[in-house]
Amino acid sequence: MNTIRFFLLLFSLIVFSVVFRLQTVRDHVKTGVLSGKIAEKRTASPLNLHQFFYPNAARIVAEENRAELTTTDTLGDVLSWYYPILFGKKRRTGSDGNGENETVALSVSKNGQKIVVTVTKKPDEKNVLIVIAASPP
Repeated sequence: MNTIRFFLLLFSLIVFSVVFRLQTVRDHVKTGVLSGKIAEKRTASPLNLHQFFYPNAARIVAEENRAELTTTDTLGDVLSWYYPILFGKKRRTGSDGNGENETVALSVSKNGQKIVVTVTKKPDEKNVLIVIAASPP
């Protein structure tokens, strides 16, 4: 009789450990964690705003999710530099971006973050203002 109880107890422990292990694996798959590793989808690092800084532009403000830059380059030159960086292609034909009072906003989502680059040229100013903003990761 004790032998039967022992085997029933042993069998119950084995079944419990198997069910518990399956439930744990299922929970880890749902949360994106498996065997102590974060799922590939969740390892995308947040974007670094510095990769969107226009070359030779002076920084006015540089924060974690927002930056303001200024440059003496033309609006068209600035836009021509940003198009391949943001969209992976050359700038569309159309406005040459050399207007005296013009604001152009470029927006793209990368790695789950939205990046907005606003380029402004005012008639009474010699410099072009560039504002870069990123949504938090």
